[in-house]
Amino acid sequence: MSDYKLDIIGSIELSDYSSIYDYMEIVNENDNLTINLRGEKEDFDILCSMLKEKGFNIVKKQNIENNSHYILATKRDKDYPNTMI
Repeated sequence: MSDYKLDIIGSIELSDYSSIYDYMEIVNENDNLTINLRGEKEDFDILCSMLKEKGFNIVKKQNIENNSHYILATKRDKDYPNTMI
């Protein structure tokens, strides 16, 4: 099991979403991905949707003050059911 981390500061542009989506591709089954975002709540919600689309279980998500957001996700094992929050 590997741990990946992505720190994002500021607004996410359309082209950034493509790069983030590609980064999610390198995470394997049962690996963890932590995303720290300092930006808009809308970007946070979109990232959560992208993770679900890419086969992740969101283990923890938190809105922290001052537009800071935290997501801990694990790439699902294809043999186990979806257990997202």
